[in-house]
Amino acid sequence: YFISIPPTTGGNGTYTVPNPDQVARLRKIGSNFHAMAEIRVTAWQEWLGSNPGKTWFDAGVEARRRMATAGYDPARGDTWAVNEFPLEILSDAQVQANMRELVRGLATGPGGSPVQGLVYAVTPEQATSDVGSYAEQLKRFLEIEPFWQEMSRSVRFWSQEVFADAKSCCVGGATAEERSTRLNDYLQHPLAIAAASADSASTARSFLHRTDTPLANAAWSWTTAFGFTAIPAEQMGRFVAAQIGAIRSFQETRGADAGGFGFAWAPLRPDGLGETAFVRQSGEILTRMAKSIDAALRQGDPAAACGPGGSWCACSVPGAAFTNAWVGS
Repeated sequence: YFISIPPTTGGNGTYTVPNPDQVARLRKIGSNFHAMAEIRVTAWQEWLGSNPGKTWFDAGVEARRRMATAGYDPARGDTWAVNEFPLEILSDAQVQANMRELVRGLATGPGGSPVQGLVYAVTPEQATSDVGSYAEQLKRFLEIEPFWQEMSRSVRFWSQEVFADAKSCCVGGATAEERSTRLNDYLQHPLAIAAASADSASTARSFLHRTDTPLANAAWSWTTAFGFTAIPAEQMGRFVAAQIGAIRSFQETRGADAGGFGFAWAPLRPDGLGETAFVRQSGEILTRMAKSIDAALRQGDPAAACGPGGSWCACSVPGAAFTNAWVGS
């Protein structure tokens, strides 16, 4: 398990300092849990503005130096996680060059001690009505050979931020298969587009096949930024389980190349809900997530993620409707 740990502020107020306290807490959980230092693109852009003459490569090397100071240890499996490649990277050559140099610096590190890490990539919301332009941009982006060559050298996990939307999933009366199919239309669209791309995208296709780690949605309770998740905690738990079942059903078709997956966790207390109730209900969502993952992996059956009779995944949200935008994207 890899846990992305947000940074703290440095002396100049930018979030460019890896958090040492959380690393120490993570060590106590066990050796199967690894810390990822969150490297915020916007914060390091500010750092560059305050350090004339420095490059994005220099920023990556400096971030690795600060990680070591804070106790992040690659020998224990710790690494870095870039948050986040902006959507503009699809079409902006300068952004592509900047991000390529950032991950090269992060992977190289001080003294040339190579460590591959993770990249989060911004994605349009699931509720987007028309994704045709985005899909075309993504196809062209996949053909930019120098960019994907660098990703292949420096990145271990490519994590598309596919924050599913409860109103686009939790359709009352839908079958588990219907929910799973519509979820995977969105959650797995980068692989689908890569698979259908021209031979000129072969490097990107091979890289994504090896590293794809979709970042699904456990951020409760939001009306925007993470899609719509302003729903009761019980329904949120079912929504999370439905995503696990969908992801594992897709990954089972890939056999040994199944890859991993992750969840965004950013609890936001709903208006009118007391602190004690909020903590308890947030814990219930986490428990549902843990049990669903455990059941799916331990039993080797994606359907197990949904519990007895599929009840764990049977989310229902008023006004929810499946969207066709991502079908065949």
